[in-house]
Amino acid sequence: MYTRVEVYPVLQGCENEQPIDSESCFDTGIQNMISENFVFPESARKEGVEGTIRISIVIEKDGSISETSILKGIHENYEGNPSQLAAAKELETEALNSVSGVQVVQPATMKGKPVRMKYTFPIEAKLRN
Repeated sequence: MYTRVEVYPVLQGCENEQPIDSESCFDTGIQNMISENFVFPESARKEGVEGTIRISIVIEKDGSISETSILKGIHENYEGNPSQLAAAKELETEALNSVSGVQVVQPATMKGKPVRMKYTFPIEAKLRN
């Protein structure tokens, strides 16, 4: 499995990008897809829970997403308050669920062959004033 690849995966909407722009389009595209799918839980809003959740995914050779996990969550920031802790865990679950909308149309490649690629990124779950 790779973390750096010769050719980045291609997301839906990035098919016409030049290879040098494909990494940028991928990074921006992931964030856009997540923001479209992410629903800030009412419990987190009510409890004032927010933070940056670091997610890890694996993009398979066929372009599917697997091994979705939280590398660094926010729940440990709220361990002293049971209702905030529950809301933080719900926020983390929603962050993981929002990844399901990511659509890869072409996997990463090395030497012209599809490869598995591990990708990590933050989800900024911030309350709006």
